[in-house]
Amino acid sequence: MFSSFTFNALYNFNSFLKCYEPVSVDFLDDLTKDGARKDGKSGGFGERTILDIFKLLQVVFKTATEEWKIIKKDPIKGLPLPVNEKKEMNYFEADEAAQCIKILYEEVD
Repeated sequence: MFSSFTFNALYNFNSFLKCYEPVSVDFLDDLTKDGARKDGKSGGFGERTILDIFKLLQVVFKTATEEWKIIKKDPIKGLPLPVNEKKEMNYFEADEAAQCIKILYEEVD
């Protein structure tokens, strides 16, 4: 029924769930604070990264609740999506693009 990998993944996930605290907005807010990153860069995560983490948690907890039935209540269900304001894109003008391409070709030689 389950492969060895699936069984181990479910066992490890079940062990995690036994000690989890319900996911809260505070958790998401903490991701924006300095020290949240483990890659040595200063500051917290960006809005898009936090949204991606939130969406991943939605899938994990929905699967654990509905498909695997290893928890009774989805702790993330009903929380609002984190804000992710779309930023205006900056594009090269035609003359700027041409100049950039010219410089790139000069660097190759």
